Amino acid sequence: MPVLRKQSTIAERSQALTLHACGAKSQEIQDKTGIKQSAFYTLLRKAKSRGYIPGGPVKQEHVEDAPKSGRPKAITPVIGQTIVDIVTKNSTTRMYSTQQIADAVADRMRDSGMRAPSRRTVLRFL
Repeated sequence: MPVLRKQSTIAERSQALTLHACGAKSQEIQDKTGIKQSAFYTLLRKAKSRGYIPGGPVKQEHVEDAPKSGRPKAITPVIGQTIVDIVTKNSTTRMYSTQQIADAVADRMRDSGMRAPSRRTVLRFL
């Protein structure tokens, strides 16, 4: 089973950089923020590559998450909410098959230019 690493929050990363700018040692930074020493130095290197100057202000772009790679999600929040709205509309729609739900979503999405999910995608979402 793989070991899951805890992702630090933007606030913790900002606090770590601020503590470093104030002259705090890496152990003190780890105690106060929970960011390990090796992770902090990786954070510091990334922040510097994004324009951070030690001792200067910590900006959002210095500490924010980088965009993730990979295929975009088929079910966006808008489509997911549409599926939930259709299924919970009344007692008739609760008995819809996944194909009927996909068709109903396609009808609602027709004018928006968004691609409607397939019945398999609807099944996975549900």
